[in-house]
Amino acid sequence: MFKSTKGLLTLFFISLFISLFLILSLEKKEQDEFQILSEASLLLEKLNSDILMLRRHEKDFLSRKNNKYIILFNKAHRTIQTHILILIDDLQHEKIDSHLLITFRKSINRYADLFNQLALKQETLGYHESESKHLEVTLIAKELQTAVQNNKELNESIHSLVDHENNFILQRNMRYKDFFIFEKSILLKKIKDPKIKILLDIYTNRFLDFVQTEIDIGLNENLGLHGKMRTEVHESEDILVNLSKQLTFDLNAQSEDLKKFTHLFTFIIFVVMILISIVLVRFFMSESKVDELIILNKKLKHTLDELEHTQDKLIESEKMASLGSIVAGVAHEINTPLGIALTGITYFDSISLHIRELYTENDMSQDEFETYLNKTEEISEQIVSNITRASNLVQAFKQISVDQTHEEKRRFYVKEYTDGLILSISSQIKKTQLIIHNNIPKDVKVSTYPGAFGQVITNLIMNSILHGYINEKKGHIHIELKEEATQVVLSYKDDGKGINPKELPYIFDAFFTTKKSSGGTGLGLNILYNIVQKQFKGEVSCTSEINKGVHFTITIPSI
Repeated sequence: MFKSTKGLLTLFFISLFISLFLILSLEKKEQDEFQILSEASLLLEKLNSDILMLRRHEKDFLSRKNNKYIILFNKAHRTIQTHILILIDDLQHEKIDSHLLITFRKSINRYADLFNQLALKQETLGYHESESKHLEVTLIAKELQTAVQNNKELNESIHSLVDHENNFILQRNMRYKDFFIFEKSILLKKIKDPKIKILLDIYTNRFLDFVQTEIDIGLNENLGLHGKMRTEVHESEDILVNLSKQLTFDLNAQSEDLKKFTHLFTFIIFVVMILISIVLVRFFMSESKVDELIILNKKLKHTLDELEHTQDKLIESEKMASLGSIVAGVAHEINTPLGIALTGITYFDSISLHIRELYTENDMSQDEFETYLNKTEEISEQIVSNITRASNLVQAFKQISVDQTHEEKRRFYVKEYTDGLILSISSQIKKTQLIIHNNIPKDVKVSTYPGAFGQVITNLIMNSILHGYINEKKGHIHIELKEEATQVVLSYKDDGKGINPKELPYIFDAFFTTKKSSGGTGLGLNILYNIVQKQFKGEVSCTSEINKGVHFTITIPSI
């Protein structure tokens, strides 16, 4: 009996040792597999973040015309390439198809090549009117004006050409090129001096070269390199969405297979240990032996609990983070009023020079002088109006920019802050026929995060502009806010086309958009949802009827 008991004890401890060894080995394998799968999921999220950062640097370069954004763009592109290579290695290790990832890499490379071509064209063109081709056209125009200053008729014709040149630069409209060519052909017949004809030809060639470069870059975001970049980046985003779906499915399948294997292996070990325990119980009926067996079973249970915990970690996964940022566009916003003011000052200088010449030559009539006074008064009013508008834009952006870069909770008047937000995106609103009614009472003051609140209002307005109205339809947006006992309720309504009932449940999902081809990213309402839920600890809901608009209701707990 003693020998049999000793043999069983030896067999039990050997079995226990082998089981523990196999469990630890399995746990290490699970941890390694979990590490690879987690890294693949994280890299996928980073690719979504990286492509948004790439687009941000592109837009910063286009709006601010600064070479540092080219460097940041290419640095972000190299980061994407690094993440793609690591992700390819992980997928190959897990024997997961990576052809979509390779297609995505090719697409994003084409996008980067187009951006660098555009940047080179822009550098050749010049970032400002005092650089490169801008400067070349301006210098030859001034030389031509000087050459014909004694001929009133020619001088006025040259001034007309300069006006068409400036209008093309400001409005990027091809009709001003046609006006320029037409008036140049008429002017050429009037010129007798061959030197002036040569200067006119040089001026024309430089202006047409300037125009062609602008055409290559793209007169709007749908043409030229702009349009090609936009098409390519949308293709990259579509591929990335499909890639995310494919990899999520494949990674879940890998996790499920490993989970099944772990369950099976755990069950086998558990059955073996139960059988051994049953045999031991039959040989150890004494209280002391039963106690020892209980202790061993507790150890086994603890080991199985650890294995179950490892399995739970294996099936954990984070939802993709919803990223977004609204790039402050002060330079872009004030470009138009300052450009108009600069054109006015240039024209003022030109007509002042002309009137001085007439005065010096004692050839100035009263009508010419009165015309000069009327023009200068009109130009002065235009300059003052546009510089004042630029100043107002800067003031509106100032507080908003501070709030977005220093996210601290503070008390503020909601109506005044919302008016500043509406002013800050006036460049987008003025392209529509929308009227925004800020019906928030003037005396309502809340304590929250102003930058996040501004993000919510901005995203709602931009969502209405992009999705709510077709063919520049007229419309109205109403923003209201009321205070209740334990919360404040923000109401946002528009009278646009509304949302399809089948699409309404998905509007807060990341990357869900019906306007991918028109610049939609599918992140606006998802960012809004996360701000309300996570930062405000509130709730957001949306109701809609076709052709009757949308109604967003946001509740924020009072503090």
